[in-house]
Amino acid sequence: YKFALALISIGIGMGILFLAVVITPSQKLINCSWLILFYVFLTIGELFISPTGLAMITELAPSKLTGFMLGVWYMVLG
Repeated sequence: YKFALALISIGIGMGILFLAVVITPSQKLINCSWLILFYVFLTIGELFISPTGLAMITELAPSKLTGFMLGVWYMVLG
């Protein structure tokens, strides 16, 4: 459930950037409000996905590879 909320939130953020590009004329810069709104949704998505992913990795990874897999998770996320 939290993973789905994270992906939806990140998708909304990407949609906001798409709307900013479509609405703004081609020769002008986009307003900073669009970027702030994008980063709000991106951050909410990351806050949902990070603890869920860590719990999933510690539960599903073999016991000998748990530390390695957590390192891989942080490399992918960061």
